[in-house]
Amino acid sequence: MGVGETEGEGSLLGDAYFRGCASAFAEEAEEPAKAGPGVMVVLQEGYQIIKMKFKKLPSRLSTDDALCFNGSQMQ
Repeated sequence: MGVGETEGEGSLLGDAYFRGCASAFAEEAEEPAKAGPGVMVVLQEGYQIIKMKFKKLPSRLSTDDALCFNGSQMQ
């Protein structure tokens, strides 16, 4: 899966949105389990936003590196 692509449904929101709102959703990232299946994980590397869907937050990602959104928040 390439940069800026999503699997299945979901919206492609602008990079500026994620850069601007990262801190607002930091609390969500601390408890990824409550988001349930189909979690949207957003990884930020410099100015590139890489979006991937996981059923579960991979253990190799720390909450400092990933933000989790449930489906309703992504609409």
